[in-house]
Amino acid sequence: MASMDKAKYRVVLQDLHSELADVDIKYLKFLVQPLIKKRQYEDIKDGLGLFEALEKCAMLSASKMMFLCQLLETIRRKSLISKITGEEVSWDAVGGDLELVCPFRKMLFDLSLEIPDENLFQMRYLCNVPQRLSIKDALDLFMFMIRERCLAPDNLGFLKKVFIDVSRKDLCEKVEAFEGDVKPNECNYRNALTQKKRLSDYWTCTESQETPYFGKVMPFWECNLINRMLHLTNNADDVAPGQPGYDLWFKVLTILDHLNTVSR
Repeated sequence: MASMDKAKYRVVLQDLHSELADVDIKYLKFLVQPLIKKRQYEDIKDGLGLFEALEKCAMLSASKMMFLCQLLETIRRKSLISKITGEEVSWDAVGGDLELVCPFRKMLFDLSLEIPDENLFQMRYLCNVPQRLSIKDALDLFMFMIRERCLAPDNLGFLKKVFIDVSRKDLCEKVEAFEGDVKPNECNYRNALTQKKRLSDYWTCTESQETPYFGKVMPFWECNLINRMLHLTNNADDVAPGQPGYDLWFKVLTILDHLNTVSR
C-alpha cells in the first residue's frame, strides 16, 4: 500500500474520525486493546484518540496504513477504506494473506455479532458476572472473561461450554473451527508488533520478555551492523519521538514494507 504525504494523512484521519460512530470506536478498541497501555486505552473516546494511540505503538503512520484498513474491514466498515486509498479496493489489496489483526480478537468480534440479548443474559449468568458490572453486549462479556482468565487463545473450553449451555452449538462449532485453523502463538500481537526500547531487547533470552523468531534469523551483532550501514530513507522526513506521525521503524520502513509484501 503506497505512502501518502503527511498533510493528506492528517486530512484522511480527520475524515475517518467524522465517519466513525461510537459503536465503531468500541469495536476498534476491542480489536487493538492488547497493543495499548491501560491508561491510554481508557482515555480513548473517539477516532482521533484511537489514531493517536496507534501512532504511539508504531502501528499507524502516513506510510503504514494497512493495519487500519484491516481493522475497518473487520468491523464491516470497508467503505471507509476508500478514503485511505482513494478508490474501492478488494481484501487482497489491504492485506491478503498478511493479516495484522489478532485472529483471536477477530474471532470474538465475529461471534459477538451473532449473540442476541437473550443469549447474552443467559451467558452473563453462567459466567457469574457481578451485578455492579455493566455488560451491554457480548464484547463487554468477552472482556470480562479475558480479565478473569477464563478466556484466551489457548483456553477456549469454558467459552465452548457456555455456548452449549445456551443452546448455541453453531457458535461452539465456530470456536472449534478456529482452534483447528489457528495456533495460540499466532494470536499474540507481540510476535510481530512489539515495540521495544532497545534493538538488543528483541534478542533477550529472558523467558518472560523474549520475542520469538528474531534470534533464529540472525545474531544480534549482525543485525546491528546492518542497521548501522543501511540507509534507505531521507532523515529530513523523519518525525521526532512524541510528535504525530512518529514511526520507530522509519529508518528501515522501506525494506520492512517490501518484506511484508513479498513474504507470505
